Amino acid sequence: MSMYARHTWGSEGGPRDAAGWMSERIRDAEFAWLRDCEAAWACCLDGHWRAAAAAWEAAAPMAERFPAADPRRAAGASNLSLARRIRGAEGEALRLNQAAAECWREAETWLERARLTPRGRSSLFHLRLWRRHAAHYERAARADCLAALRTAQAVTFVNHAELLNARGDRRGAREACGAAREVCAAGHAPGASDSRWVATPRRRMELRRALLEGEAPDQAEERAEAPEPGGRKPPGGRQPPPAAQQPRDAEARAPFSSHAREQRWLVDEPPEFSVEGRVMAALLLTRLAPVHFPAWASSS
Repeated sequence: MSMYARHTWGSEGGPRDAAGWMSERIRDAEFAWLRDCEAAWACCLDGHWRAAAAAWEAAAPMAERFPAADPRRAAGASNLSLARRIRGAEGEALRLNQAAAECWREAETWLERARLTPRGRSSLFHLRLWRRHAAHYERAARADCLAALRTAQAVTFVNHAELLNARGDRRGAREACGAAREVCAAGHAPGASDSRWVATPRRRMELRRALLEGEAPDQAEERAEAPEPGGRKPPGGRQPPPAAQQPRDAEARAPFSSHAREQRWLVDEPPEFSVEGRVMAALLLTRLAPVHFPAWASSS
């Protein structure tokens, strides 16, 4: 199957409770994976690219313990591709991007079969609304999860395009950019909306894709004005400063865990990931390769 082949939404079915209890082994792996991925994220913000690569490599064995179609496996493969590229292993990085693309397609099947549970976040009133209109809320939540999965998949495609472009494969890079554009368009299923969690990575990905396709930087930036982390728009509609200059607050350094309880991505005690939590962890922790990637490999 081509790396860019798209899963057909609704093509497979079968009941499965993907939000059931996990073994202690899986739960321990989940939080070790989350710790290492957020450590890598913080290292990227600080410009410590080799340390980020080491953290992604440490997370990789943890992701192997997840169920086969878990979207965090795809995120792990995509990030591990960046780690291998930082190490100078570009051939392996290409292979890992292809593996990640297949994992993203499998994650769509997993989402089709997953059972989304009530998620009253602010009051008993909202929980009752969910239960009264369960079918409507589940359709909307599933559509949002689909948009998140396809945005994350597009990030992998753009990373792949950037690597192909750096290797002189312009045709391959254009093909990968086209796949990113197509998968994002397909992510707008009926009822879907770009939540603030999906909008920021989507716009950043679209900016990078536009630049790779030769769009003028000022035009690309104007189209891809991204809010700051957490959905806040930068003052005056300006782009936020580069990641290396952004405030090192908890939200920027821990994009998933800083909102996990509030958004019900982690539930119960001891905590475990909800279905939405697995999807959002995969989206928010899949790293977009930066512009001027060669500078990474030479940094400490």
